[in-house]
Amino acid sequence: MYKIGQKRGSVFYSGMLSGAHAVALPCFTKMRIGDLSFFYNNNNSMSPKSYKIISIISVAISLLLVIGGCFAPWIFTGEGCERLDFTDTGQIGDTIGGLMGPFIAMAGVFLTFVAFLMQVRANDIQREQLHKSFNMKQLEHKIESLHALQLLHIDVQNAIKDIEVRCNLIDEYCRFLDDNPFAEVACKRPSFQSIKRYQGINRNLLYKAVNDFVQTDNKEVWYRNIYAVLDYYSEGVDQLWNDVYIPNTKDIMYIKSAIPELYTKMVDSVNSVSASKNNKMLIETFNAQAMELLKADGSFDVSALNKLLNNGAYNSLYADISETYQTLQNDLTQMMHIGISMSKEMRAAVKTFRGDSVLGELKKFEKTLSQTLLSNTEVMLIDKFENNDLCLK
Repeated sequence: MYKIGQKRGSVFYSGMLSGAHAVALPCFTKMRIGDLSFFYNNNNSMSPKSYKIISIISVAISLLLVIGGCFAPWIFTGEGCERLDFTDTGQIGDTIGGLMGPFIAMAGVFLTFVAFLMQVRANDIQREQLHKSFNMKQLEHKIESLHALQLLHIDVQNAIKDIEVRCNLIDEYCRFLDDNPFAEVACKRPSFQSIKRYQGINRNLLYKAVNDFVQTDNKEVWYRNIYAVLDYYSEGVDQLWNDVYIPNTKDIMYIKSAIPELYTKMVDSVNSVSASKNNKMLIETFNAQAMELLKADGSFDVSALNKLLNNGAYNSLYADISETYQTLQNDLTQMMHIGISMSKEMRAAVKTFRGDSVLGELKKFEKTLSQTLLSNTEVMLIDKFENNDLCLK
């Protein structure tokens, strides 16, 4: 049988313990929506300072309860507490246990709450780190896609400059052919690599960059069109060079390579056939002009040959060698026609390159890219990330 003191101590212990669980935990669980809502920041989560304040308060209360529990037997059994005299109510151990137990239990509740709070804080830190890591990867992807857009901008500028330079060189070449249809001169050209570098840009990054940064009505159409124009120009330059200039130039050079042999045959025929007709002075004049066709560097002047063949003063000499003469005339005429046809095709290509469908569209793309890159820089993206204002897509 327990004595009265034991029962009172046990009742006091159980009442205090249940009261601690019933009062302390709901108090803290309601902090979020109660008067302590100032502990939460804009992200609806506790700030580190709030965790620290609550932890210090909880530990302080726990220490006070432990200290109070240690002094509880003295306080409740002291001489000055006759109304609470428990000296004759039972074994002192039961009395002390009944008096100190509730205080220790309440301290345990608060310390458990502190441990729970620290676990919540650790979870918040882990969640923040994961979120920050995810945002960092998004930032890296955005910067990479921005770099792809910058490269595309450079390549579009290069294409515009290439059109201007290349077309001017073709114009110069065609004008020279007009004045010198038999001249040996190569068409100058810029490097092909400068207009094909856009093909090395990562298309996935570029597509993402267009979606993230370019302000236009239909981004997918804009993306397809810029590639279509760049492809059209680079392929057009390839075709102009490989299908027009090179084949025609080879045909001209092939015809031209046979002319020196025909020329030698013509001169020999004139000297052997016409010498018997007492045209000695005319033949000497012809031979003197014919010798001028050979340049100091060993090359052959086809333009001078054309003038010699069309010199009416030597018609009497050519009449005796009509077959050789006509062959040379046909070769020169064919060379001239090939040059005229090549010049016509090259001028048509230049007109297309300079038109609205190529140069005009490239200038529009360049303007859009310039505006986009001015409003979206790497520094701006980093600032948005640091201010937690990075728009994740």
